[in-house]
Amino acid sequence: MPSRLFFRLVCPSVYRLAAYSSIPLFFLSAWTEQKYCAGRQLVRCLTAVSVTLFQLGDSCRTSSHRDYLMLYICWAWVLVPEKAQAVASGLCVLYILGSGLSKLRVGGTAWPAPATLRAILRTFAQKTPRQGGPILLFANRWVCHSDLLCGFLASTTLLFECLLAPLGAFLLPSHWRLPSVGLAMVLLHLGIGAVQSGAIGAFFLPNVAAYVLGFGTFTSGEDLSILAPSWWIALVTCFLPLCLAAARETSLIQEDWPWTPFALFPWNSDQWEFLHQHLVEGDTRLVALAGEASLPGARVIPIEHRSDVPLLQRRVEPNEGEVVCYDLWSRTIGITTYQDEVMLALLDLHQGELLKAEKSQEKLKQILQLTAKFLETGRVLEVSTGQPLMRCFLVRVTRGLRVQEVLMEGCG
Repeated sequence: MPSRLFFRLVCPSVYRLAAYSSIPLFFLSAWTEQKYCAGRQLVRCLTAVSVTLFQLGDSCRTSSHRDYLMLYICWAWVLVPEKAQAVASGLCVLYILGSGLSKLRVGGTAWPAPATLRAILRTFAQKTPRQGGPILLFANRWVCHSDLLCGFLASTTLLFECLLAPLGAFLLPSHWRLPSVGLAMVLLHLGIGAVQSGAIGAFFLPNVAAYVLGFGTFTSGEDLSILAPSWWIALVTCFLPLCLAAARETSLIQEDWPWTPFALFPWNSDQWEFLHQHLVEGDTRLVALAGEASLPGARVIPIEHRSDVPLLQRRVEPNEGEVVCYDLWSRTIGITTYQDEVMLALLDLHQGELLKAEKSQEKLKQILQLTAKFLETGRVLEVSTGQPLMRCFLVRVTRGLRVQEVLMEGCG
């Protein structure tokens, strides 16, 4: 896509219009479907376009995976309205199973260990509920203090995503799928909100509408009973993308909009702690720069994940004449974000690399070089100038997020 067109599609005015139009269009679409209005296909198209513009603008600003499911289902209503419920059913399972498979592929057998969930919960416990932390901090601490609870909850999550949810969605009688798989997903979102992040739990609750459509039964709906034609459509919708992705080196769907592997918190504890220690919580950052300006003293602009700061009120652009660089955490790599080459470099990470400075520096250098190679694709852009961020560095920063010194420069 030409960068000029991209910037027009994600500009604040278009983003706001799409964000405020989507819910009214959902209601209008529901009314036209109920009344069998002649213009319902036009309303479906308008709804899908609005959701696409909103999801694109939101995703490129925050790297959020929340609305991909809604995006896909809206276009299913446009392209195959007679089989949209079957497609929605398959997409719901793809979303759940994809999240589980990414945990197994990226975090490996270490993911369900108690240390993984403990590392995630402790990171979010540093935020207040208004900033996106857990709603029930005491529950967060209670779980963190118990190996049994951490291991049980992590293992149960992985078992549900990889096995129980797909089996239930495809093999249970139709009328049991929503009260079992759908309700379990709602409980999962509520649990995340309570002990991990209230913001994440709340942001994913709109997917309940997708679960109702995909797992529910309706008097005028499709027959999704086992081996029915619509059941096969749902099965293919879910497993065809996964089978095609299995031929890739990562074995996962590529993170390249509008495609996503639904990699929700895939890092195990060693990977999580290594990345946070060196790229988030310590005094070093992986940053990118447009142009040839000198870095020392430059302001580092992160992606702000505090939910108490409205998205379009966050200070993400440079002042006139100001030299800035951009923190690549959550842009090219983050808690639910990665690019293939960088992810593959982290698969062999183990706790010893946190303790040995030499090994740690080798791994950081590898991440830096792979990130530099990815930036050469021109997919990371500076909105204020339209220029691609082509140069990346590992830098030491001050507490005020100013570059103190350049430690390494990446060469793709």
